[in-house]
Amino acid sequence: MTLDKQVLLGSGYGYQPPEGWLVPDPVPGFEPDSWVADLDDADGFADNINVLVMPGTASVQQAEAEATAGLGAVGATDIEVLNRKTIDGVEAAHFAAAYEAGAYRTEQFQASTYGQTYVVTFSFSDHVPSAQRAAVTDAVLSSWEWMGS
Repeated sequence: MTLDKQVLLGSGYGYQPPEGWLVPDPVPGFEPDSWVADLDDADGFADNINVLVMPGTASVQQAEAEATAGLGAVGATDIEVLNRKTIDGVEAAHFAAAYEAGAYRTEQFQASTYGQTYVVTFSFSDHVPSAQRAAVTDAVLSSWEWMGS
């Protein structure tokens, strides 16, 4: 992963993170393919984006069918399956959930292309309004480019 001229390049993709968001220091046991955060966030939770890349593909229907059980197994509550999004021409499942007793919320997108499944997770402090979360996710996803072969 590299952050070059405010374009983050990951394994088979690139996107423009929100202005001022940077690659944080590693966290033991957490190894995403890419990760950026608002390190100047003053409310005690650094809003962030992380991307996990897994070999193999899953259909959007499979992702939606497994969302509640899968997210619940990692501590999510208030899980919602939302309208699908298109990320650079690839259809993606879209989920929202709360974590750690409502301390933060996620907007997660799962898409499969080029033989890989990409899970893009946006995490926000719980008090960030849904319209503000949508503005961030929409801007990032509209800048997304798949670079697979």
